[in-house]
Amino acid sequence: MHRFLMHRFLGSANKLLQEIDFQNVLEVGCGAGELAEQLFRHHEFGTNTPPLKIQYIGIDIGSVEVQQARVRCPDFHFAVASAYQIPVDDASQELVIACEVLEHLEDVDAALREVQRIAAGRVLISVPREPLWRVLNMLRGKYWSVLGNTPGHLQNFSARDIQRMVSRYFEIEHVVRPLPWTMILARSRALVPPRKSIHSPAVEERT
Repeated sequence: MHRFLMHRFLGSANKLLQEIDFQNVLEVGCGAGELAEQLFRHHEFGTNTPPLKIQYIGIDIGSVEVQQARVRCPDFHFAVASAYQIPVDDASQELVIACEVLEHLEDVDAALREVQRIAAGRVLISVPREPLWRVLNMLRGKYWSVLGNTPGHLQNFSARDIQRMVSRYFEIEHVVRPLPWTMILARSRALVPPRKSIHSPAVEERT
């Protein structure tokens, strides 16, 4: 079941990224590099012909995870850094990814402000969809003592909650719901509206 759900998650991310152009990407909370490997090592994105080689940076606060990511994806750059202090210039990243990160943070607004600072193009964000996430945990017999809340999750977002929060900082272009997540593709407000819009106005798609 986990493999099936992750396949749908990655499929949703791939579909969104195929429709936009970007040459560099920074992933906040890259962990051990699993998403970097699945999305970027063997795939090409965008409408450029020929496709451009992607320059990838991943950051995480865990030094062990960063070292694992370096082994997993030796052609990418990884660094130990906080979501609250990302060591890159303002408006320098054409794509910023924060997937399965915000629910672990004490100050989500501070992290989104930092993402807003560095974003020059699109932002891809995903979070577990509550209360569905906790219900599914309890159906699996997990974490009953904390009502199904996964250890380490400091925040709980419904689909509406996360859209409202992201819209404070970015223009939402597309929302999808690969079970049991909410995934948002948004655009920096500093970015001139593209000639080819993905969906305008923002459209919510249930999957």
